[in-house]
Amino acid sequence: MPHLRISNRLVVAVACLLATGASAALAVPPKNLLTLSKLSSFTPEQEAQLIAFIDLHASALGGDDESSRPAARQKLMIDLTGRTGERATPIFRMTYSDLLLPKLKNMISDGSTTAGIAATQVTSALGTDAAVTVLTRHLSPAQEPREAIRIWAAAGMRSLIAEQNVSSSRLTRAVSDLGRAAQSEASWPVLRQQLASIGSATRNKRTKDSGQLEIMNAGAKNQSTALVAVIGRLQGGDLAMLEVIEPHMREIQAQFLDQADPAVLRVLARTTAPALATLFEAVLAQWDAILADQRSAELAGRSLNRAEVMIGQFDDTLTGDTRTLSPSHHTSLANGDNTELQASQRRWGNIGSLPRYQE
Repeated sequence: MPHLRISNRLVVAVACLLATGASAALAVPPKNLLTLSKLSSFTPEQEAQLIAFIDLHASALGGDDESSRPAARQKLMIDLTGRTGERATPIFRMTYSDLLLPKLKNMISDGSTTAGIAATQVTSALGTDAAVTVLTRHLSPAQEPREAIRIWAAAGMRSLIAEQNVSSSRLTRAVSDLGRAAQSEASWPVLRQQLASIGSATRNKRTKDSGQLEIMNAGAKNQSTALVAVIGRLQGGDLAMLEVIEPHMREIQAQFLDQADPAVLRVLARTTAPALATLFEAVLAQWDAILADQRSAELAGRSLNRAEVMIGQFDDTLTGDTRTLSPSHHTSLANGDNTELQASQRRWGNIGSLPRYQE
């Protein structure tokens, strides 16, 4: 009788759930996850130990006692990072993520800001597609109004981009999520982390058959889009954007120096150089305001110097030329003379329209 068979299956399922629950209730949480993290399969007893460990430390992570939060965070993530993390099996990461992530999601969304930050940090160490999905839901102001959570969600993407266990397709989408979030982000500390994570995608160390080039290309494209948006805000009068632009010039330089693949360098050149070239017009538009603020003038000078050097190097990868540029925009700003800047704008301002950038 079909109805009887269904009822029997329900009875068996309920009995299994009760047995698992009883095992978890009786299990003693291990001191750490060093042993469990090396497993390629789990017995019910081992899974019960994992559940007991999670229940113990997740409770402290999301609780009201601020003094216990750092230790709980350390317990939950320490065996997923560093050399120990390198030995953690994919099965362990998936099992741990499946059990822990629902609790972390609730802490990020509904807990205090400090609990949400801690939960975001643990999420970034899980190294699973599901963890990436959770963080991408807290990247933009429309999704997450708390700036501190957005900062840590964006920063946490870097460790996930570096994690081989995460699928390349999920990471490619995540890099695009970061790029879109940067379009609407007004906070320079958040933007700095978003751009740093996008930049890390262009330097990912995956193998080519595990999606390295796809992630690099996504990084280059979204970095260009985000840079244009940030420089556009600078041109509109938001001088705080220089706090984002200047450190990212160093990141772009590192991308160029670290990349040995000519094809990837050409992609970086065609996407990045035209974006950098918009900086000259932006600084000219805010010249007086920048001169009036010493910090802004120093940041602008360093940014312009690095931007011009990098544009030249990127352009050389497309032309085969070798040139040495020694801009002195920092000196020009100190002297209040924008002659050099105007010359750079004329030289590079329309570089993106040249045929070699359209291929």
